[in-house]
Amino acid sequence: MTAHPRVDAARAAIRHIEIAEKHLRLGADDPEYFNDVVYRTNQAFEGMLKEAYTVLADSDGSKLSTHHIEQLFAKEGTLAPRVQTLFTNYRQQWRNPSTHDHTLLLSRQEALLAIVSVSAFALVLFDQMVEAISFHAERSAIAEMRGQLKEKLGEATKGTLAEQVVQMLGLFGAQHETSIIDAELVGRVSGFLVGTNPEIQTLALTGGADAYGDILVTKGAEQVLVEIKRARDARTVERGGVSQLLKGLVVGDVPAGVLYLISTGTQGTPDARHEALSGKEIWVVKAFLAKSPGNAAKK
Repeated sequence: MTAHPRVDAARAAIRHIEIAEKHLRLGADDPEYFNDVVYRTNQAFEGMLKEAYTVLADSDGSKLSTHHIEQLFAKEGTLAPRVQTLFTNYRQQWRNPSTHDHTLLLSRQEALLAIVSVSAFALVLFDQMVEAISFHAERSAIAEMRGQLKEKLGEATKGTLAEQVVQMLGLFGAQHETSIIDAELVGRVSGFLVGTNPEIQTLALTGGADAYGDILVTKGAEQVLVEIKRARDARTVERGGVSQLLKGLVVGDVPAGVLYLISTGTQGTPDARHEALSGKEIWVVKAFLAKSPGNAAKK
């Protein structure tokens, strides 16, 4: 994704996990290194937390305590539910005991679990940061291009919300490339939808406990669930994608959904089809994004 100071700082925090893994190996000869493992994972934990707060809350978190950030996140519901669970688990099981008990002696198993726990927290949180950064960047870029896209956007503001989303996803596919990670793709799609139509609101669902889609799109009383799938041949994931989308529509009580299939292999002709399943309106949109030389698509 485009360089961003907070992403670079988050990568520096994740670097502590790599050092923790080295200390874990050194612990085979000297068990004292197992404590050092957790001291390093604590650095990764607190670093990721402060960088994430700065991005997700749009406020400088560098001088805030971990406890204060936790309270703010809980109050504002900033973290996705799964990330909040990982946060609480690491804080209670490793960060607090290692910080407050100077007599603590950790075993190899405890050190290994600390690495696994903080790694899961950091990587999921990193995705959430990337999604947020990509959303804001895409929304701003598209808002500035609205004049150039005026003629095409005219068609994207007609019909039902589902029909509008289908039109906008077609425009998105014509301007983007495949060499971006999934979190960035979700952020860019969300930002593109909001940027092209300011009346639309989006909510990324990738961290939700019961999320069977990627983005919930709303406009007034209308709702549309979007599920994004990428593959070299989009046909190979279409059936499973439709099934997953339908489950999300039923669980979330959403009347309409769009399966956005992105082919990362050979080029083809974009198309969209519509069907009704179990009382739900489902659209399947196939796109062929530009493939960057030397970059393999991910997903």
